[in-house]
Amino acid sequence: MRRGGLYSARTLKEKRTALNNREVLALVSLTVVVSGFLGFQIRASLVSSPLGAMEAIGPVTTASYVISVEGSTVYARSGATGETVYSGTDAAAVLQDVTDALTNGGRIFIRSGTYRITKTISLGDKVVVEGESVGHHATNAGVVLEQAVDNHLITISNRIFCGLSHLTLHGRKDLYASGKGILINGSFGSGYHYIEDVYIDNFKENGFEVQSEVTEVFAQRIISNNNDANGFWIAGGNHRFIGCIAGGNAYNGFQLLDGESQYVGCAGWSNGYYGFYLTAGCNGLEILGQAYDNHGAGICLEETPPGYPPLKNLIYLNSYDNNKGVLIRGGSENIIHGLVTEVVKGKQPYGVVIEGGRNNILDLESFGHGSSDWAFTSGTYLLVGGQGLKHHGRAPVPEGAKSVTVAHGLVATPSSVRATPEWDTTCYLSAKNGTHVTFTFGTSAPPGAYVDWEADV
Repeated sequence: MRRGGLYSARTLKEKRTALNNREVLALVSLTVVVSGFLGFQIRASLVSSPLGAMEAIGPVTTASYVISVEGSTVYARSGATGETVYSGTDAAAVLQDVTDALTNGGRIFIRSGTYRITKTISLGDKVVVEGESVGHHATNAGVVLEQAVDNHLITISNRIFCGLSHLTLHGRKDLYASGKGILINGSFGSGYHYIEDVYIDNFKENGFEVQSEVTEVFAQRIISNNNDANGFWIAGGNHRFIGCIAGGNAYNGFQLLDGESQYVGCAGWSNGYYGFYLTAGCNGLEILGQAYDNHGAGICLEETPPGYPPLKNLIYLNSYDNNKGVLIRGGSENIIHGLVTEVVKGKQPYGVVIEGGRNNILDLESFGHGSSDWAFTSGTYLLVGGQGLKHHGRAPVPEGAKSVTVAHGLVATPSSVRATPEWDTTCYLSAKNGTHVTFTFGTSAPPGAYVDWEADV
């Protein structure tokens, strides 16, 4: 990058290609290591350049139309001649006229400004909409498309090779009872879309939604915040989301129902339920990300509806300061690796909570939680990386109690157990089995008492 200027198209493409290569290598390396240890493999998808969708429509250096707002009038001018082709006070009508005119695809460039969208904008095949921007990040978009309709802002329905970049999509959930920021749907064979540097906020429904049958959506640096449903609701398959963030949403940061997709460098924070929520249809996903300050859990795997468990997903996650770090209610043969801890004392009372599932493989370091590092109710799982052979924790003891039972989270009944009460008393192990250990004390616990414990197989 030269001083005072933007990346050239060639430099930017080279940097993106290098970034993609590093991400794919990281996924492949992690897959090879884990699959070699466990004896089976989850496929690491090698995808083409994210520019593929843009390149498929031809050169994008020259806009077919340039949109600008001057006073109360919106103008659409020819990118080749500068001649005004469409104009009016209704930004949505001008944008839709331009989109409909591009029957063979093309590029629409929107100058900085705020545009009130009074009806849903529907893109055609191979149409790319790019806003004027001061940098390569979602929050740098100078173009604001503001919801002024009780419906979705932008839809891509049964289309191929569409693109959106450098836009802010601002919802008005205070005024409208429905509406998504971006809705992508269609039948089998539709897809191959490229969405980059888009900021989405304040919609009544999901901020960014991809429905079943749509394939290969590439989304890079999308932020979806403060929506009244999910930040991202993604079905379909073979998608790739890079550096996307979802925060402050009423439901989940990412609700995932898709298969064989990649979520690299994504984060879910301060959402009402979960940072990442994997349900039916999640087969062969690869997630490398982080989750923090979510009110339910950093990540939750759940078999819903019954009979459709999340299956053979590869997850590498740092989870901290959530109500629960990792919550497993269902799923089979998933691999979860990462760090589960709390940064703010007492903010994440439970580390790993297992309430169901079958044959999930956990390589998690869980420590420092106020209530329990591990809590086990039901399900079958294998703990590797030392965590399955030796655990420790700090368990609260109710005031006046002379014993406490702790879920140890080991793969079998421990052979060795140690405990140190935090008050002056004797302590001995009174019971142990495949899921719990019980400690009995010589004197009753005072207020605010804890016992530190260790157990190994």
